[in-house]
Amino acid sequence: MNQPNPETFGTARTRWLIQEMQARQAELESENASLHQRLQTLQTPLQAQVEEALRDSQELLTLLLRHSPIYVYIKEVTPTESRVLQASDNFQDLIGISAQDMVGKTMSQLFPAEIAAKMSADDWSVVSKGEVLKQDEDLNGRNYTSIKFPIAHKARTLVAGYTIDITELIRLQTTLQQQAGTDELTGITNRRRFLELASTEIKRAQRLNHPLAIAVIDMDRLKQINDAHGHAAGDQALMRLTQICQASIRAIDVFARIGGDEFILLLPQTNCQQAYDVLRRLSLALASQPLNFGMGSVTLNISAGIAGLASGDDSVDTLLKRGDRALYLAKKAGRNRVMMEQGY
Repeated sequence: MNQPNPETFGTARTRWLIQEMQARQAELESENASLHQRLQTLQTPLQAQVEEALRDSQELLTLLLRHSPIYVYIKEVTPTESRVLQASDNFQDLIGISAQDMVGKTMSQLFPAEIAAKMSADDWSVVSKGEVLKQDEDLNGRNYTSIKFPIAHKARTLVAGYTIDITELIRLQTTLQQQAGTDELTGITNRRRFLELASTEIKRAQRLNHPLAIAVIDMDRLKQINDAHGHAAGDQALMRLTQICQASIRAIDVFARIGGDEFILLLPQTNCQQAYDVLRRLSLALASQPLNFGMGSVTLNISAGIAGLASGDDSVDTLLKRGDRALYLAKKAGRNRVMMEQGY
């Protein structure tokens, strides 16, 4: 019986192993191609989703910049200059330059040198200190508030910010402040505001050693006018006194209604005798212009008490109390008269 040749056997086995390896490699390549195809199948919608999300984000940013009611921007910052990367469309209304024309420009290309230098310095301060900067600014007669803050994006040094037009808010605040210090009926200073102004004027007069006087004034028999002709007539009487007094006093004087039929007139740089002369002229002018109510006319009169600033006066109340005492004497003496505090 013939024995197998070992060499022949080894060669055949080698060929078989090679064929097996080649077959296995082909299987792996087929599996790899299949996996790659499946991965591509998975990646295609995922990539599409990512790209769509990026487009959506860009569209949202574009919509924000286009329709924002506030002024929004992003700038790239260096120690010496800032350059616009993004800006809202409404900058056209603020500075007369479109957002498209702003992008890529430095501050020195967009603004006068002094303004550009300050903007760039502020931008660098924000990013270098990592702080938020809030500023109130005026431009072309309008009021703005701005906030800048640092943001990080890769290796870039950026600052973002927004500016809000607060002109109407400032006007509203001013109006409310004026209303808080104004008598609703007459439009002149009210008691609270008068006390603030009087305190300031008293301190100034004491510091400069100047005279100062006040007159506490009552509209005589206002209740009878209200009872006989109605409260609207009483209001007319108060307004007539206000108008005549305002036409008779100086810009530095302060005329205030402190309630009901009572008024106060503060007269800086005026002694008691001078104040007396002012109030007598006011009283005569008021009496010479009676109010007509259809059923007849009413002559308007006032009583007034005058007090002058003394060296020992330490508050407005001290001066007012003396004026009130002088007013009491005028009423006690029969009304329709002006009297100075006792001692003058």
